[in-house]
Amino acid sequence: MCVPQALYPSFQLITLADFVFTPQDNSESASSHITDLSLAGSVGSALMNAGMGLNGNFIIGEWSCALSDDSLSVEEDPISSRKLFCDVQEQTYRDVSSGSTFWSKQFQATSDLALQL
Repeated sequence: MCVPQALYPSFQLITLADFVFTPQDNSESASSHITDLSLAGSVGSALMNAGMGLNGNFIIGEWSCALSDDSLSVEEDPISSRKLFCDVQEQTYRDVSSGSTFWSKQFQATSDLALQL
C-alpha cells in the first residue's frame, strides 16, 4: 500500500537491507548481529531513537532472516542462531515501529533460475 506523503506528513518508511551483502556483514557473527539488533544494541537503539522522534510513525520494510554462511559458521548451533536472529529482529521492529514487511521469495530449483526472477 502506498501512503501519500501529503496525507501523512510525519509518516516515514525505513527499508533495512539484509545482513548478508557487505564484507562487514559477512565477517560479523550471527551472535554479534543479534546483539546489534536488540534494543540495547547499536541498530536497535538507533531504530528506537528514530521511532521516538517520529512518534512511532514509521514502517520498517523488507527484512528477512538471511545470514551469510560466514556469519553462521562460527556459531555452535547455526539453526538456533538463525531463529534467534529472526526473533530478535521481529521483536525489535515490533517495539520501535508501526509495522514491518517480511521479505520472502521462494525459488524453484531449476537450471534456468534467471527466468523466475
